[in-house]
Amino acid sequence: MPALAVGDLVVVVALVAVGAIHHGRTDPLHILSAAVPFVAGWFVISPLAGAYGDYPSRRNELFALLGTWEVAALVGLGIRSTRLFAGDSPPSFGFVMILLGGFTVVLWRLVFVRLLVAVVRWTR
Repeated sequence: MPALAVGDLVVVVALVAVGAIHHGRTDPLHILSAAVPFVAGWFVISPLAGAYGDYPSRRNELFALLGTWEVAALVGLGIRSTRLFAGDSPPSFGFVMILLGGFTVVLWRLVFVRLLVAVVRWTR
């Protein structure tokens, strides 16, 4: 589970970093400050939602991860709208974070994690 949590952290920060760089914001401090609300949202919601447990099927895992990310992204957007963080984003930003973030988390969890597990088993 710790490796999965580290991977989740990297994925969420990378998602925000790619978006920031795409919009011309390359300052690492800006990227980190933009990522903190979403990282916080993920690590508050995901354990409560059981994202680090076992799932009865891949379909259940898919929908559970999408739902977990959706709530976590909404929490992150809420945190980002406070005075502690720079908000002032158009509504489309939230839409992109929910959709693209959900896709990214699912891709990481359902594809890359399984590939990594398969490679580790194969090399033993």
